[in-house]
Amino acid sequence: MDKDIIEIKNKITDNNFSSREERLEYCNLFLKYSLEENNQDDIAYAYLSLASYYANVVHDTNMLNKYMKKARKYLSNEPSPNLIIYHTLKALNDNTTFDLLSRLDSYLEIIRVADILGVPSKAYFAYGNIAELFRLCQDYETALEYSIETYEKYKSNSENYTNNKVITLTNIVELLNYTNKVDEIPFYIKEIEKLNWNSKVYPILLNICYLRLYSMRHDNENVITTNEKLLDLIRSFPSSKSFKYDCVVIMIEAMMHINAFEEVQKLITFMEETFEVTDINEWLQIQKIKIEYFKETQDEESLKQQYLNYFRAYERVEKEKQATKILGIRAHIEIQDILKHEKKLLVDNKSLKNESMIDVMTQLYNRRYINTFFLNIVNDTSINTLGFAIFDVDYFKEYNDTYGHLMGDQVLVDIANILKSTDNPNIKPCRFGGDEFVCIFTNMTDVEIESYIIGILEKLKKKAIHHSSSKCSNEVTLSIGYGVSNLDKNFNYKNLLENIDTVLYNSKRKGRNTYTKYTNEGDDNEK
Repeated sequence: MDKDIIEIKNKITDNNFSSREERLEYCNLFLKYSLEENNQDDIAYAYLSLASYYANVVHDTNMLNKYMKKARKYLSNEPSPNLIIYHTLKALNDNTTFDLLSRLDSYLEIIRVADILGVPSKAYFAYGNIAELFRLCQDYETALEYSIETYEKYKSNSENYTNNKVITLTNIVELLNYTNKVDEIPFYIKEIEKLNWNSKVYPILLNICYLRLYSMRHDNENVITTNEKLLDLIRSFPSSKSFKYDCVVIMIEAMMHINAFEEVQKLITFMEETFEVTDINEWLQIQKIKIEYFKETQDEESLKQQYLNYFRAYERVEKEKQATKILGIRAHIEIQDILKHEKKLLVDNKSLKNESMIDVMTQLYNRRYINTFFLNIVNDTSINTLGFAIFDVDYFKEYNDTYGHLMGDQVLVDIANILKSTDNPNIKPCRFGGDEFVCIFTNMTDVEIESYIIGILEKLKKKAIHHSSSKCSNEVTLSIGYGVSNLDKNFNYKNLLENIDTVLYNSKRKGRNTYTKYTNEGDDNEK
């Protein structure tokens, strides 16, 4: 039985099937065996394989979501290849809803897990896709920086990655086109030529790059010649209508750029005859191209009719996809805000990993950071002692009921600012959830931690935030539990946190507005 499972899993991993039916059969067979063996990792992988089938073969979003949810139940948060597959599929699914922010979160998680597992190719894939997010937001400069960074990572790796390099270089040329950096394009075209990728798609991508270069230089003769060469290549290309469609759109843009209107008309005709466009957005793109064409040729009657065609279709899109359009617009705005406030995200891998670990409202580390911190601490020999303090806002529900949630949120922000006001790299304030905060202390004594806590309470007292509904003070106060432990082989952070949580509730039982220290013998008296 074990041998059968291994063989089936290898076949699924290699994706070596004669038909889509055979692929589905093997995925279901692997799931059946995995459930019989009750192997959590294999069950998760089986569900992910089914999710991948419905995402990439059948394009059924409902079935994709169904199997993603099933896989999630068997997935551990511990770094694993399954976790990378899960977030890859999640990003693919988010792509269908234009949720750019969620896609960014998935790519950051792929990078984090890939770095821990030592599988750089998966991280490179995520870097390239983050560049694509920036391109979608029309932040071409940032997308270019990311694409060049991605190529350099592929280049520095000893493995081949020829196809990934060619595609990344093609994206770089596109972005150099958008940013009007024509002088830099020849260098990257030469890099593509050095690779000499043995694939039918290679000459198409190479000629696309040359087409962009000639178009930017207004080298009309070479633009026309390259366009004709590309059209022949595309006609003979065996599959992938979407790829051929995208190539023709690029060719039309190049022809429009040099005012070669006869060539544009030929390409539009070729597009309408060749592609059975079922995607309404692709159909809209064709109508937009025709509008631009009629504008340039000053064919006013055709232009009027084309506008009518376009807006009728656009109205249909609005009615059918209003919810996803709104989500897409919001995600677009949110990702732009992230880019403005987290500039280091563009060049710093550490910043990339931390981006998904920041609480949006308070700008403290969040619960995900805490979990990641504990995963990594095992291998960190520089840490000798670890301490925690848990802060709970006294009668916070009553504060919200009296002053409203907006004022309550401001209280949390004020407390967060106080917690991070001490400039000490050994102190990491986090928002654990709701009105609860956690501070992580590395290589600090209990005396130093107590001093920090006293300082926090003094700063909060000076702030004097009025709280008429509190039963322990007229101002906002905190109940606190804290403790510290040596980081040895017997250390268990969950036990330490649970014990500190217990003394926090002792602080509450003793009247709140106080702090209590946990020791191995129990809790000290309140301070």
